[in-house]
Amino acid sequence: MSAKPMMFTAGHLAANPLPPGIVGALGLGGYQLLADIAGVGAGRLGSQAFLLVAADPDPALLDAGTQISLHQTRLRDESEAAAYVQLAAQLGYLRLSGYRLAPDRHGLRSRINLVNPATGAIAATIPD
Repeated sequence: MSAKPMMFTAGHLAANPLPPGIVGALGLGGYQLLADIAGVGAGRLGSQAFLLVAADPDPALLDAGTQISLHQTRLRDESEAAAYVQLAAQLGYLRLSGYRLAPDRHGLRSRINLVNPATGAIAATIPD
């Protein structure tokens, strides 16, 4: 018996936003957390893959929530999902090393800026 892939209509994530925090996002039906390192995760929803980033705590914000970045609507094979896990692991390691991840929200997704702690300059940008 083969499992039937879950199909989601266009706008599913807009109608069903992720709850705060990466682990809180597990409550979505069909959602799979592939990795969670220092508040950076890789996730899947059916054939879609995306990078998740829990915002750094900010006393000025009540709850910044979980940001979706680098969304891919259709994976061609499992090796593409592994690339999301590798990127999440690298960004999590950099966060633990002192780098900041600064989300820049654009609609439902966010561009993630990797901020160098020594200079305060943006070292890299993960697209939305």
